This record gives sequence, C-alpha cells and structure tokens, in this order.
Amino acid sequence: MTANHHGNNGSRARRRPGLAAMLRAAAVRTLILAALWWMLIEGDPAYAHYALFAVPPAVGFSLWLSPPTVSGRAGAGPLRRLAAAAVLVGWVAYRAVAGGTDVARRAVARGRGGDTDPAEVTVPIRLTGTARVFALATFNLMPGTLVRDHDDDAAVVHVLSPALDAAGSWSALEDRVGAVAGQDLKPG
Repeated sequence: MTANHHGNNGSRARRRPGLAAMLRAAAVRTLILAALWWMLIEGDPAYAHYALFAVPPAVGFSLWLSPPTVSGRAGAGPLRRLAAAAVLVGWVAYRAVAGGTDVARRAVARGRGGDTDPAEVTVPIRLTGTARVFALATFNLMPGTLVRDHDDDAAVVHVLSPALDAAGSWSALEDRVGAVAGQDLKPG
C-alpha cells in the first residue's frame, strides 16, 4: 500500500492531527463555546462560573466527536478561513435581509394567498461532516426556504416559490461554508 490511501470518495488521505492542531482547535472551540455560554446566560455574572463546568467538557466532547483533520496537502490557513468566515457572515446577513424583504413582498402581494407558489426542490449536497450540518441549519434561516429532508447525497428543500432559486442559493452557501471549513468542493 502507498502512503496516501484513498477513501471511498476518492479524496486525499487524511491523517490524525498533531498536538498543535488539537490545541488550536481546542482554543478556538473554547472561545466559541464560552461566547455561546455568555450569550445564553445573557451576560449575568452570577452564572458565569458555571462555564467552568460546562465549557471544558463540551470542548472535550466536540474534539472527540469531530476531531480536527489534516489533509494530505497544505490547506487553507487560519487567516484565509477566518476571512472566509467573515464573508460567510456578511453573505448570510445580506441574504436574510434581501430574502426577508422578498418574502414580505410576496406575502402582501395582491391576489388571494399572495405571490407564492410553494414547491419542493432537490439540491445536491457536497459538504461533509459538521460543515454539512451547519450549512443545512443555516439554509433553514434563509427566508422562504426550509430543508424538509436530506440524505448523504441530496436535500429536499421546501420553497415559497421556485423563483427563489434555492439550488443557486444552496450552492453559494455550500461554497462559502466549504471555504470556512477548509473543504475543497467540486463545482456544483
């Protein structure tokens, strides 16, 4: 066998992360989960000390369930992924406002039932792991769309109107989430 083993999907081999990668992942996840904890307790210092009992086990479980992976080639660096995350946040915010405006316009449009034509659209899924779960959950936040079902290869999305171009929006979201997660996606 060669040093680079190919999995079922033909992707490059993955190897276990080193100590530095685990420590970086633990630090980032600690910051994220501590910020989430702070938001959940609404900044009340009376409950802040409970984070000492909640955050470390959550970080440990997250590393155990979804350890950082290291591809067999040089991937996107942390700064590039951080920039991709900023772009993703801006894109999602813009799409939420633009989509919300469009949905509101459709709801108050003349005619019985507004300007809607509910449909279901099947979109291919290219992401894997936690990035896939994050993208599916984020897509549910887009006005006028709801992921009704999904499997390994595709998702069934309920849309208020086929004119919303759910497939195009999904592909754009996947590209942005893939950039943050460091996943190389085939064009879709």
